[in-house]
This record gives sequence, C-alpha cells and structure tokens, in this order.
Amino acid sequence: MKRLGLVLIALLGTMVWAGEGHACTASAQDCLNKYVSYLKNTAWDGIHVEGLGDESKIVKVSEVLADSPGEKAGIKAGDVLVSMHGKTLAGMTGQDLEGLMKTIKIGDKVAFVVERNGQQSTYNVVMASVPDQTIATWVGKHMVKHHVQESQI
Repeated sequence: MKRLGLVLIALLGTMVWAGEGHACTASAQDCLNKYVSYLKNTAWDGIHVEGLGDESKIVKVSEVLADSPGEKAGIKAGDVLVSMHGKTLAGMTGQDLEGLMKTIKIGDKVAFVVERNGQQSTYNVVMASVPDQTIATWVGKHMVKHHVQESQI
C-alpha cells in the first residue's frame, strides 16, 4: 500500500505551502507569515493515514497522535477510514481530500465511519486548531527545504 503518511489536513496544508513537487516562490518572510496564518486557521484531527490514491482503495490509519481530536474520539491506528464528513474515502486522492478538508472548520464535529475488526462504527471528531508545536515543525521543515540556501547550512 502506498504510504502517504498524512495527518488529515496537516499535510494538505504542507502540500499547499511546501509546493509538493514545486519550489516555493514567495519571499521567506512572506511565506512564513502566510503559512503560519493559514495553519492557525486550519482544522486538525491528528490522524495519519496511508493509502490515498492507492489501487487498494483502502485508507488506513497509520498513527493517531496523542491528545489529538482523533484520539479523543476513539480512532486507533489500524482502523480503516470508510468515510469522513459524509464522503467515501476509498479511491480519494490527496487533492480530493484537500478539497473536502477546506469545507471543515475548527470546532466542527466531523463524523468518521471506521471499520475495525470487521465492524463499522461512527466516531465524531471535534476538529481543533493545529497545535503551535506542530505548526513550528511544519513551518521549520518548509523554511529549510525552500528558503535556506545550501551554502547557509
């Protein structure tokens, strides 16, 4: 299964700003300001998944971060995500998920239909803001990758 190692929406924000496959063209300061502002207003669930866009058409939870909205709702590593916010995830690409996530706001209660041990259950995840430490990590990685000259390292 193709591992994308996503945190739903988290990586999507990173993909938008890191220019997944593209160089960031903004100045370092402009990028920093816009990226932090974007992430501070982005809904987050703390769920890492694998399998988006994969031929297997199974979106599997690879990790749920401690104290995240996903963990608090009861979602666990190994769960298969069937749907989220009323949308089937099988066959969805990262771009599809990005579009879905843009419709979700901080504080929204999002229904995740999860398959575990052959049984489907619904878990309501209350989306939170991205933690400051996570923002710092993502922004730092982006800045090093896209704004620090090789000679400055």
